[in-house]
Amino acid sequence: MKFRLIIFIALSLIQISHYVVYALVCDNYGVSCFQVEELLNLKDQSFKSAYQKLNYKLTIDVIDENGFPISELPIYIDGDIYYTNNSGKVVKIVSNGLHLIEALESIDLTDIKASFVRWFDDFPKSRRIVNVTSNITLQLIYSVKYKITLYFYNWYANRTIIPSLVQLMFDGQILNISTNNVWLSSGNYSIMKILFKDENIVKPGKYIFEVASPKVLKIICQVADMNITLLDSSGSPITNHDVKLITTRGAELNLSTNALGQLIINNMPFNEYQIIVKLGSQVITKTFLFTGEKQQLFFPIEFKRGEDASQTQMFTMQNYGLIIFLLLILISVLVLDITIYLLYKTRRD
Repeated sequence: MKFRLIIFIALSLIQISHYVVYALVCDNYGVSCFQVEELLNLKDQSFKSAYQKLNYKLTIDVIDENGFPISELPIYIDGDIYYTNNSGKVVKIVSNGLHLIEALESIDLTDIKASFVRWFDDFPKSRRIVNVTSNITLQLIYSVKYKITLYFYNWYANRTIIPSLVQLMFDGQILNISTNNVWLSSGNYSIMKILFKDENIVKPGKYIFEVASPKVLKIICQVADMNITLLDSSGSPITNHDVKLITTRGAELNLSTNALGQLIINNMPFNEYQIIVKLGSQVITKTFLFTGEKQQLFFPIEFKRGEDASQTQMFTMQNYGLIIFLLLILISVLVLDITIYLLYKTRRD
């Protein structure tokens, strides 16, 4: 009990001495004990925090000119290299004081090209010294181009096609490209036109894609293998026959049906076409809409391969007769010339 009493008295004296010291320093003897205790606690907390907050969070936020984050970009902090994460940030705990931050002036990789623009506070140089006295975020701006690879595919067959022109729209402006590899800045793009065989094979604005990193895009186009079977009025195929296919732009293709009466052409744009078939003196034109499906076209005539062959044979025989007739005339002329020559020679002798 005596020991506990001694400890209590000692603690009381220490507490009273705190009040007295504070009153002397502040020259305020009328301050209450409660106020003195509260002020002393505040001073103790501020004193402790001054020693606790020696380390701060330094964040480097890297974006492009359109506000998109840039990942995997190297940043140097006090000589050590760090790479931005998927959010375009580098976060490091540093001590208070001066720190050297350095960004690369330019980057030229296989699928990304970047060049330094400025810091968020318009500081013009890529290398700077920062005095860290609290948690701080520095924003770094780059001009970036990403490699975008476009592959264009047949609607049904897993086969690529090569268009003559691709038209993109970005921020209200039209961009024409003629290769499947293109360097684009970040943003949203829409495909307005894909020209193939002089036809637009995509609906304007159907394909919209965002560029925020390098990527490969597969575009399914309105192109398929045309398979049209030509049938006569009896339903028989018009086989091995010459026909003419006309596009909506007036281009003419001279083709022939196969042994099954089929007209097969690879990679034809979806559109309206005309087929012209000539049988004897009859010329028949059929208009059809091609959307990639197999079709049958009926022609109101009867196609007879035997008759067509006999007509061809008759035409051939007529040609032979003409040739023989011409040969006979030639022989007659030669015989006449020889006879005249012999007569002339006999009279002279």
